[in-house]
Amino acid sequence: MRSPRCASCACTPYEFPFPLPSHVSRRWTELIASGLITGGIYALVALGLNLQYGLMRILNIAHGEFLMVGAYLTWMVQTSFGISPLLMVPVSFPVLMALGLAIHWLCFRRLTQTSPNLDIFEARGLMVAFGLMFWCRT
Repeated sequence: MRSPRCASCACTPYEFPFPLPSHVSRRWTELIASGLITGGIYALVALGLNLQYGLMRILNIAHGEFLMVGAYLTWMVQTSFGISPLLMVPVSFPVLMALGLAIHWLCFRRLTQTSPNLDIFEARGLMVAFGLMFWCRT
């Protein structure tokens, strides 16, 4: 039984002629770039969660939802007005920073003033974060 052939050249999936065909090297380049971009996003989310819990002791479960709000805002402006997503970074950063400060001021600051100890503060903060998560999804 013969092994299947590649659609655009005569190579088989298991044997690559040297040098590699351009479509194969292009696919590998796209795969590596996609992996690096996804890994960079995961690293930024992990860094944000680490800083937030490490400095303020607030486990904000809604952190990913705020990331998606920023991504959706960038996508919406890019599709509506044709502005590059890279040019939206200086715009979306202050908008989402103001939103985060407002939520901290309205929700978490009051929790720090009314919670008698750290354990109760963390439990209440977790409940508020779950509420924010569901609020962002609607």
